[in-house]
Amino acid sequence: MNYMNRIAGIMLTILLVVTACSNGEQIKEISHIEPGAFKKYTGTYVGNNSDVIAIVTNLPGGETVQSLNLEKMRRSR
Repeated sequence: MNYMNRIAGIMLTILLVVTACSNGEQIKEISHIEPGAFKKYTGTYVGNNSDVIAIVTNLPGGETVQSLNLEKMRRSR
């Protein structure tokens, strides 16, 4: 039993060290992203709804998107 406690203590220490050494920078809102980060995605072909969701979640800050509303826009001539 003492051996198991020692192993658990070592694992906990390693976990704490790894957690303390992490970057800690997390994106909370899409406004935290610089607009230039989206420049390379201009002109991207968008397919169906699941393609749009995949593109948005892979963009910088995409993990902050909670919902998506797609509407077809009519072009005026």
